[in-house]
Amino acid sequence: MANHSFSTPAPKPGEPPLKEKIVHFIVDDQGDGRPAKLTQVDTSNLPHFTYTDRPGTLAPPDRNVVAPEGFGPFGGQTFVVDVGTVNLMQTSTMPDGALPYDAAIYRIDKSGTRHLFARNLQGGFPQIKFQGKRLLLGRIGKSYSTGDFHYPDGSLHAIEFTG
Repeated sequence: MANHSFSTPAPKPGEPPLKEKIVHFIVDDQGDGRPAKLTQVDTSNLPHFTYTDRPGTLAPPDRNVVAPEGFGPFGGQTFVVDVGTVNLMQTSTMPDGALPYDAAIYRIDKSGTRHLFARNLQGGFPQIKFQGKRLLLGRIGKSYSTGDFHYPDGSLHAIEFTG
């Protein structure tokens, strides 16, 4: 893939807009200071997969979790976290003070409708997992990622269905 360009010329006036096309590559790292070798992968024979609805780009599909049947009327539904305005895993600058409380958890029912499940959670990089009948929310804090030791390393919260 020497000198491969990932740019695509814009359509000319009157031409239909371009459609997005996902292209897969294997990246073979050649070591420090050397260009990586790229090998394009032909995925035309692989089955198509559609992700379920989710709040947005801050909640990629690999962070969805499905509630166990023991989680009451929400069993079998998908839960996804929205990290809020600060993602400590993808930022080069930090806000002054504590991280904002603007993260949220959404529940996506079996019809695909999204519902707010929990809000006003502290941002950073929250992740959710189910453990039995409990929904666990773990997050990293500023001292873990920045060395700013005035704030907690992170926290772990549990939401348990008791109904």
